[in-house]
Amino acid sequence: MNSGDYKFERLTRERLPDLQYLYKDAFVTDVPLQFLQKKYDTSTFGAQYVGYVAYASDGKPAAYYGVFPLHVEYKEETYLAAQSGDTMTHSAHRGKGLFYNLATETYKLAEELGIKFVYGFPNTNSYHGFMKLKWIHDGNMQKYRIKVPAVPASVASGKSSAYEKYVNSVLSKYKSEKAFFENSLNNDEYITVKYDEPYFRYKEYTKKNILDIDGKCVYVKAEKSLQIGDIEKCSEEEFFGIVGKLKKIAFMLGAPIITFQVSPGVEYDNFLKKKYKPEESVAIGYINFSNLELNKLRFNFADFDTF
Repeated sequence: MNSGDYKFERLTRERLPDLQYLYKDAFVTDVPLQFLQKKYDTSTFGAQYVGYVAYASDGKPAAYYGVFPLHVEYKEETYLAAQSGDTMTHSAHRGKGLFYNLATETYKLAEELGIKFVYGFPNTNSYHGFMKLKWIHDGNMQKYRIKVPAVPASVASGKSSAYEKYVNSVLSKYKSEKAFFENSLNNDEYITVKYDEPYFRYKEYTKKNILDIDGKCVYVKAEKSLQIGDIEKCSEEEFFGIVGKLKKIAFMLGAPIITFQVSPGVEYDNFLKKKYKPEESVAIGYINFSNLELNKLRFNFADFDTF
């Protein structure tokens, strides 16, 4: 399909190097092809490569918009949905309406594939673009940053191979024997991302760990901070006991901050705000192709495609 001086082509595995080209310009980063191959392989959920690349008249990639299919559940029923992600326009082609047109075509494809809705977490740069696409803004994620006493800078220096080995050594002591655990938000009241073994296996495109702390699974990503994707369902007393252990782990890792992100009003949000002050984080938004009541959507940090 064509749009003015641009040609739109559906994303395929063979076109992933074109996303590398766009990543380099849009995000000023060299992303490994293997990473893209893993992240975009959503075949386990029944649909993949749901997006379009815009090519300029010279044949070079100009922009990309797409979504990542996954399963959500509500009242013991499973539905195909998708998260919006990796929106990119090359600096030489901005202001041409490519984001809007690519998204429109992607949503048509999503509906054809049986995707019930697309959700996402627009930042301040992309928010107005999504609102033009008639997304619904339904509140903002709540971010909690729990400070941990400083440790030697040499430990918290970044992603060196030595540091990665050290992280693996520390976290291996807490490694859970479980390959997955149920979403802590899952109940008959909420629509939630379905956490099962295929979901956790898919999320391995970035390094994460399921830890066993006090008999509960804790999904973490350790970089310069310790990010908490979710904690297995637990009581308030158990929750803060786990947070205490996470502080000790963060200290050993040289991570000065433990970060949670949750939908407002969920149980862990209510726990956390008793002791810590939340920050208003990214918007929660969606576009609906079904009759599902999406004001019942609730999310954890693990649900970000960047986690």
